[in-house]
Amino acid sequence: MKTPTRKELEKNLPKHVFLVLNKCLLLYTSLAKLELELFRIAGVLVENRISNLTIFNADGHLNRFLSLKYKDCSDRRLDFKSLTELCLAKNSYIADDFDESCNTNHTLIYYINKVNNDLFISSHKISGNSGRKGLTLVVIDNTHSHSKLLKLTPKPSFTNPNPNWIREKSKKGKIILEYQVPEESSVTHPEVQKELCTFHGVTVSLPDLLISIRLTLLDLIVFIFNYVYTLLLNKVCSLLKRIFSKVRLRRIKLDKELLKFALVIRLGDLFTGGMSVVHAFGASGVQPWFLSEAEIYEVFGLKTMHIVNCINQFANTVRRCGK
Repeated sequence: MKTPTRKELEKNLPKHVFLVLNKCLLLYTSLAKLELELFRIAGVLVENRISNLTIFNADGHLNRFLSLKYKDCSDRRLDFKSLTELCLAKNSYIADDFDESCNTNHTLIYYINKVNNDLFISSHKISGNSGRKGLTLVVIDNTHSHSKLLKLTPKPSFTNPNPNWIREKSKKGKIILEYQVPEESSVTHPEVQKELCTFHGVTVSLPDLLISIRLTLLDLIVFIFNYVYTLLLNKVCSLLKRIFSKVRLRRIKLDKELLKFALVIRLGDLFTGGMSVVHAFGASGVQPWFLSEAEIYEVFGLKTMHIVNCINQFANTVRRCGK
């Protein structure tokens, strides 16, 4: 097979990368680590001239974390050195007292630009930056599509006065099911698709590369260690109130069923014999319309190299008629 040239590879690169962050990954991985890797990935995508990156996290934990830190920012330089130090010094997990209903930022949109070797993030588009390499970063949760669909009330351009009826009869000839054949305009709504891919006035294409990211065994072990350490330290502090009156660590959120699920999925992947298995997304997964035009991959751990490998595999895939 002929090896594709560099120009052919660049032509085959995806235009829109969609990352699905599994709920276990968000609960049991340090938020500082997620933030660092997220911006590293954004930097790689900008360098490869990939214009759109969408992050999906079902419960919106990442939305709340990023909105509090990067609210109304304008050309803020991303300091990877301080992010790395924060990642090494602090294992910040979602707290046990986290109020999920408090999150009102269900859709976030940021613009990431590269100048020389520095990345800059803005919550609004900077005018006059045509010479920069840019990326549109969108962060959504499962309420984005639901709220959009509730607001949309698409109506057909005309109503057929004589609709076709489908009638299913039982063996005795009794009609047991009766329904109309819907018009094509009421089945395919391009305006609905456009609205679902519109974020605060910015419309992007449907993703052509979707990557499901799950928890690694190492992150799972580190989380359990931090959880036990926090639990024991808080008990010691409560027993010795006079000495440790001001020391109190926030309890880390724990979901035992999710923990078991993450462990079973990861252990099961070790026995696939080198084959690639994409597990079901489940009830908290991404909505199906985001999957319609995408090639789907699955990796364990939010690491830049994993995403790069998926992009390279996507670019090297031989397609027929664009598929």
